[in-house]
Amino acid sequence: MKSPDGNIMLAIGAGEKLEWAVSSESIPVISPSVISLQLGTGDDLGKNVKIISSKNEKVNTTIKAINYKKNIINDVYNQLTLNCKGSYGVVFRAYNDGIAYRFLLKDMAS
Repeated sequence: MKSPDGNIMLAIGAGEKLEWAVSSESIPVISPSVISLQLGTGDDLGKNVKIISSKNEKVNTTIKAINYKKNIINDVYNQLTLNCKGSYGVVFRAYNDGIAYRFLLKDMAS
């Protein structure tokens, strides 16, 4: 996945471990690194990953700012959502100036 301007590249690997790597203008910034989240229940999200579905989105919206030098902030990014077996998912966002990820937890009781 690339940032909207194409300068930042995010590579994701899923299998025994969930890994990510980031480069900026073809220069490695983050070498392949494991991502995981260990829950109090003992579940370790990011191990033995089986992707059920994925969704790519391009987002270009604005946010009304509060107490900021600008009244409106442009929110532009490309997003990849991975839904994984085990009732969880991971959302990756590529901005022109960085990368973000977060885990999505669904009903973990099942």
